[in-house]
Amino acid sequence: MKKYIKWLSIMLIVLMTVSSVPVGFAATPLEISRSEGTAQGEAFGAEEGADAGRTDYRLGRVSNYLLNMPSNAQITTRYRLNYDDANYRSAFLVSFKVGYETAYRSAYREANVQTITAPYAEASGHGNQLGEGQGQIAAMIDLNRGFNNNWERAYRSFIMGGTLESRYYLNKENASYISKFKSGFIDSFMVGYITAFQNANLAMALANSNNKLIDMYETTIEFSDEAFSLIGGALTSEMSTPISLYFPDATLYQPTYFSVYKVQNSFNMNNAKYVPVSSKFTVGISNATGNVTLRNPITLSFVYFGSERAGIYQWKNNQWVYQYTTLEEGKISTVIPAGVYNGGEYAIFIDDTFKNISDIGFNWAQKEIYTLMRRGVVADTIKYYPEKSITKAELAQMIYLSMRSKNPFTGAGTHTYADAADYGGFKTAIEYVVSKGYMPLDAAGVFSPNSNVNYTAVEAMFSKMFLRDFRWSEIATKMVYEKYTRSAGTTNKAALLTRAEAAYMIHELIK
Repeated sequence: MKKYIKWLSIMLIVLMTVSSVPVGFAATPLEISRSEGTAQGEAFGAEEGADAGRTDYRLGRVSNYLLNMPSNAQITTRYRLNYDDANYRSAFLVSFKVGYETAYRSAYREANVQTITAPYAEASGHGNQLGEGQGQIAAMIDLNRGFNNNWERAYRSFIMGGTLESRYYLNKENASYISKFKSGFIDSFMVGYITAFQNANLAMALANSNNKLIDMYETTIEFSDEAFSLIGGALTSEMSTPISLYFPDATLYQPTYFSVYKVQNSFNMNNAKYVPVSSKFTVGISNATGNVTLRNPITLSFVYFGSERAGIYQWKNNQWVYQYTTLEEGKISTVIPAGVYNGGEYAIFIDDTFKNISDIGFNWAQKEIYTLMRRGVVADTIKYYPEKSITKAELAQMIYLSMRSKNPFTGAGTHTYADAADYGGFKTAIEYVVSKGYMPLDAAGVFSPNSNVNYTAVEAMFSKMFLRDFRWSEIATKMVYEKYTRSAGTTNKAALLTRAEAAYMIHELIK
């Protein structure tokens, strides 16, 4: 096949040369013979000369086109020139030798150049191919680590993990190949890194531009994220939806724009206590007030697989606060209750330290008790005793642990505590509620930490705390409609507050 193509090429050259005879007048037979003899002789001579030049170079001979140039007799016999006229034969022989010499010299030199350059001819291309992909993935690594766009720093970090020689077996090549490979690799690493960094940054900015108008119809806001990988030298990406916010029908009537976006470089932000699982995501509300009144609860969900000790936390009062979380296959969710909502910042963490309280599983306030336990407000003990009456010291402790981040303790003040020896581990909490005026001492300076609390005392306590007229019926009504549980305080204010009711009240009132 190759031989056929070679001779076809020769004939095309000949035909093109012959066709260049000027038109406009009739050529004589003599002129045609000489023209065709010149073209065809040069074409065949060039073909044989090129083969001879390459052969001599491969055999290590000095360049000398005369070594194997055929004689006139050999040319005449080989191309059957005796069967043609003398003019054609004469032109063919002269042009054959010219074509032979020229092609021989060029082919010999070309073979020499190829021999020198072949070992590194593809080096730059190989370096380019590998450098671009590695630069792209280095950019993704830097983005996830929160670094700025700096390809030189990224390249130094890459080389610290292994030289180009060791990573790509360059020591098997010659010095020229290594040099050109490195040059190509670095150039493409730079371009790949910068382009990928900027494109990914832009993609994140576009993903964070996801404002959606929410009205009375059921809808969901989703945040789409893109993850990049370098597999077999090729950069690939995969889209995911790590977080969504679901609105049921009739949640809002005044159309309002909501957004859900990821805060860059926020993995494990401001956390020193829990195992981080996700970056921080912000739910934003775009209206004049920055808040809305939700008529129905909405559901915030993350894609999640793993430990059941995970939870969704909200950034409040400069700390991560656990939100009651439910887990199902591939998803973790929290319900944002109806009422005034200002948006918020959320992330997933795992708390490996807590123990499950054994006696709340079937209690009506299980959710609230568990939530307060995960927040550190309720002691992580084997049992909670939810239906037992709560003591003043226990209630003071729950109030203190719930309020201290937003209303810090500034000291015990000038109060004299006559029964301070009985406070034990509740001392700070008792001093807190007394100093704030939430729970007073009696005339003798006695707090009575082990006494119980009735609903009348609860009303007085929370009226002082919230600077308004608080009535227990606010909690009792919610208990009936949300928990199908009737409080004894509905009809008897002198009855005693239970530990389950205390947890429910604290959860609902101290946000």
